[in-house]
Amino acid sequence: MKKLISKYEVTVVPAIIGALILALGFYVATNEITPILNLLAPYSLMITGFIAFFITFGLPGIKDLFSKPSDPKGNIKNFFKYFILTAVLGISASIFLQFILKLNLTANPASGHLFSLIAKIPFMLLGEELISFYILLVVANLVYKKTGNQKSAELFGIILSSVIFGLLHYSTYFNGNPFTTLIHILLIQGSARIAFNLSGLKSNSIIMPLIIHITYDLAMLGLFQ
Repeated sequence: MKKLISKYEVTVVPAIIGALILALGFYVATNEITPILNLLAPYSLMITGFIAFFITFGLPGIKDLFSKPSDPKGNIKNFFKYFILTAVLGISASIFLQFILKLNLTANPASGHLFSLIAKIPFMLLGEELISFYILLVVANLVYKKTGNQKSAELFGIILSSVIFGLLHYSTYFNGNPFTTLIHILLIQGSARIAFNLSGLKSNSIIMPLIIHITYDLAMLGLFQ
């Protein structure tokens, strides 16, 4: 995966086209349009994510993105480390917002519908991983070309990807108050994205954060089933 930051030549026009295609996929995923497009909605981010990566990085880039996880400290350790980090960040943020700030948070609409969604969840979350890592890797690539500093480029990509990932959940968790909704999605969804991003960069593959993301969401949805 890290090759996509330092070894690939990303240019602005393909990157923008890829971003627009992903925006279209997100629109289809989050809006009622036509019966056919509604059937495609759970898979639209995944489909447009692959198209965006192909346009920007080519087929070799997709292969590098899905390379075998290879965390130097061990893939199993990576899984548990970042799964636990995701849970700690999410639960801590939720407690802080609900019991300290006394905010009224909107629950995930998927809660209570685990069994009707379980077959679609891996495809939906793959779409979320693709859009998140597209932002991270394109931004990091462009920053790296300007600075030559891999760590700074990765940090910038992680932050921007996490903020945008949180903002993409605005309509899902809107509670009637724009300000408290923003706090909610940036602290809970945004912080979870940081953990997923770190897992991907450490394992050098999108596969590990995808596994963590699926496991975490199934666990959370199962708890509130």
